[in-house]
Amino acid sequence: MDLLGNVLSKGIPSSEWRLHVSLLQERPDIKAVVHAHPPFATILACAGKELPVIHDEGRLLFGEKVPISEWAPPGTWELARAVLDALGTGKAILLSRHGMVTVAPSLSQALILAEKLEAPQHFHQE
Repeated sequence: MDLLGNVLSKGIPSSEWRLHVSLLQERPDIKAVVHAHPPFATILACAGKELPVIHDEGRLLFGEKVPISEWAPPGTWELARAVLDALGTGKAILLSRHGMVTVAPSLSQALILAEKLEAPQHFHQE
């Protein structure tokens, strides 16, 4: 797909294409988006709480916390807006009752962030 939402090849785009396109359009520093539903991040997203970061490496990667977006229906422009609003200039976000997203200048960096986000030693749930 291009950044206007036009399908450029065969196949069916992800139902979350609006989320991806919105992040890429609104944040010029983002060149890659990883959206996933790994178990730890998804459980925390379903609990509805942001994720405080306690480990030094986690702070270098994510700052003091990984925020959580307001809930919005999956695959909608409302979800895309909720994620943009909560993410701000950050690199990772939990999607309320859904999963997580990481963003970076490259796909390999966004994937590393996604893997680190799922590593529970970086975080402390109060």
